[in-house]
Amino acid sequence: MNKSDTLMKLVSALVFLAMAAYLGVYLVQGMTDPVQTALAVTATMSDSSTMSGLVVRDELVLRGDAEYIDIVVDEGEKVSVGQTVAVIYSDQDALRRAEKLESIGQEIDSVKAALSGAQGNYSAGDREESIMDALLGVSMSLRSDSLRAIDTRQSTLAGLVFRKEVSDATEDYLVELEASYRDMLSTAAGGTRDIQATQSGTYTALVDGYEGVSPAYVEELTPDELREIITAERPEEEGTIGKLVTSYNWYYAAIVSRENASRLEKGDRVQLSFGRYYSDYIAAKVAYLGRVEDDERIVLFSMDRAMTDMLAARAVSAELIYSEYTGIRVPIKGLYRYYAGYMDAADGGRLTAGESVTLSL
Repeated sequence: MNKSDTLMKLVSALVFLAMAAYLGVYLVQGMTDPVQTALAVTATMSDSSTMSGLVVRDELVLRGDAEYIDIVVDEGEKVSVGQTVAVIYSDQDALRRAEKLESIGQEIDSVKAALSGAQGNYSAGDREESIMDALLGVSMSLRSDSLRAIDTRQSTLAGLVFRKEVSDATEDYLVELEASYRDMLSTAAGGTRDIQATQSGTYTALVDGYEGVSPAYVEELTPDELREIITAERPEEEGTIGKLVTSYNWYYAAIVSRENASRLEKGDRVQLSFGRYYSDYIAAKVAYLGRVEDDERIVLFSMDRAMTDMLAARAVSAELIYSEYTGIRVPIKGLYRYYAGYMDAADGGRLTAGESVTLSL
């Protein structure tokens, strides 16, 4: 064995012993070190209370008792005075004529799109640009929930993507379709009747029997009377085709304990959380504070956003957020704790400052 091998073995042994000593010291310190660490995370805590109540709005029930009826507005659509909400058909033949009329109208849109692509120097790049514009139009209709506009725009898109051969989509064919459409339109007009909105508002098809409970009506109720309205069964109304929410604001009438209501004043701005009905907090204004009855009060909250999202909500619970605090949540293991006590002079004399002892509490 030469000197170099002996030296390498000696160095290796020294390195091993140094690492073992380091790990040993680390373990001993870790087991005896009085300082403990723990993971701290950002957390938000709120001062809140839970309440039950009723979503109330100014609403107008729409009626149309007919066998063949077609609602021509979408859920959540804004409706103006005089706008057609539904069409009543006198019989099944009138309904079929209307369906055929709509089919011809879509075919006309498709042929027009095909002809516009066949005329002039319509390059592949121009066609691609038109398709992208049509796709954007369909996307905008979806975002605005304008389902009726989608029919027209999807016909335009279909005409661009799957356009007819020029020999099929001719000007003569278009003239023939438009003449057929006019003839059928004049025939179909006699078998239909429009239902028009007498007030402007937001349309919803849901009629649940609470339409007569308006914000003004709630202000005349006691907490027990409101609780009875919430829990009572609501009879189904016949011959309704939906309703219009005619007010810009919507309201939440809540039954609140006197203690929690004492923290509120009329005009206060608060935050409400409706849980699964709406994922975010909704800013609300205290619009009315009722009189105290059996340690309870009715509180009417007014809101001007998320009404469309809350159209299906009625008798629901809500969380009233008074205030929120955001900070760092530190586990108890990450904190020093102190115990202050007293003992007689003899026992106290046995202790010195800085000495480690064990307490059994």
